Amino acid sequence: MGCEFADARISSSRRHKSEVWAVAYSPDGRLLASGSRDWTIRLWDTDTGKLLQGPLRGHRLPISNLFTPDGSCFVSASNDHTIHVWDTQTGSSLRVIKGHYGRVCALSVSSDGSKLGSGSEDSTVCAWDTHTGHLIALYKHDDYVLAVCWSPDGDCILSGSKVGTVRAWSISTGKQLLHVNHDGRINAVQYAPDGMTFLSASNNGTVRIWNATTGELLRSLEHKFSVTAAAFSPDGFRIVSGGDVGYIRVWEAASGKLLLGQVRIRSRQISSALTLQNRMRRATTLQIVLPMK
Repeated sequence: MGCEFADARISSSRRHKSEVWAVAYSPDGRLLASGSRDWTIRLWDTDTGKLLQGPLRGHRLPISNLFTPDGSCFVSASNDHTIHVWDTQTGSSLRVIKGHYGRVCALSVSSDGSKLGSGSEDSTVCAWDTHTGHLIALYKHDDYVLAVCWSPDGDCILSGSKVGTVRAWSISTGKQLLHVNHDGRINAVQYAPDGMTFLSASNNGTVRIWNATTGELLRSLEHKFSVTAAAFSPDGFRIVSGGDVGYIRVWEAASGKLLLGQVRIRSRQISSALTLQNRMRRATTLQIVLPMK
């Protein structure tokens, strides 16, 4: 498995003016959206490093970015309690979604693009209609919600909190489906592509794999330090995780076997910018984007 590290050199006139806190690839891997402490969002061509859109303004301190599955829109969330939906082609703001009463820390979009999920420091998980911005459902969590993820079928939303709890709800029934405890702050949650299992990553130094139906703990992947990001590969066969001291590891999902360990990145902390890129529908390349100054 090859490793590529996105470290493109961008002219100083087009760079963000402060730290980059959030990035997201478009579904085809050709675009990259970045959000910064300079209160702007920018859209880049990943092949050339050319700035395509931006700086886009409207947030105070963008936190999270993601694209809709068809790549026509990208979404951002911020310290200002709002979610913005942007047009990829024009960079225009299509709608502003309001309803949280705290910083919006996490975003997820359903596989068909019809629903957005958000988690906030107001201790709630919200489901929204992507096209209208209307609230579909609201669920109360134990504390700050730092990670959310839709199930592959788009009916369940998974969330992780500051106090180590992971919960899942069904949108169709409104019922809570499961509740598990993972010690420490939850920095990432994700369903496997088949929806049978999910992972949670914690600052207690572990990634845990759970049965998505029963909540049974299946295995625990050990880091030495806080795990700040984790994701399944697009085929579900591998898991990549990264931690506070700038190391990443790659695991076999079914067995928990370590496949690639202690790859050092030139950054002290790997953030939620860590993604597995599925360009050309192949899960053979690991691309990692790190917070930049």
